[in-house]
Amino acid sequence: MATLLPDFVKIRARSSLYTPTNPEAGQLIIICTWIGAARKHIVKCTTAYQKIAPEARILLIELDVQIITSRCKKQRELIKSGVLIVLDTLAESGCYDILGDSITTGKPSHKLRSSAMIQAPPKILLYMFSNGSTNRATQFLVFFHERLGQPLPI
Repeated sequence: MATLLPDFVKIRARSSLYTPTNPEAGQLIIICTWIGAARKHIVKCTTAYQKIAPEARILLIELDVQIITSRCKKQRELIKSGVLIVLDTLAESGCYDILGDSITTGKPSHKLRSSAMIQAPPKILLYMFSNGSTNRATQFLVFFHERLGQPLPI
């Protein structure tokens, strides 16, 4: 695996997180690369998003053939660290109350707050490079729908 991108912190194999100096609560960009994406293309994309949304965190999910061809259970295991990042973003926005760890229990443990309690809706952008990343993003979105009982607000 190539070296990490500047200012990105590895959170799991093939996943890393960029946090700007002054992040804005509830802002997150999720980038799912294509299978085997070249480092120079990933840098070009992430740099563009750092300029477009300088206060947003960026969750980078890179793909390889082994991930895409593995069983759904394994794929879901690999996305858990990214799920925690998204849950943090939802909690920061005030849209969700975090009641427990749904990742380990496999049961819904997050609930949507009433609109009167919401501080600001989250600003989550999901960017997919290709068919491979669409597969990964689908696993991610299905995981959230099962845990939250509704679609991820992107």
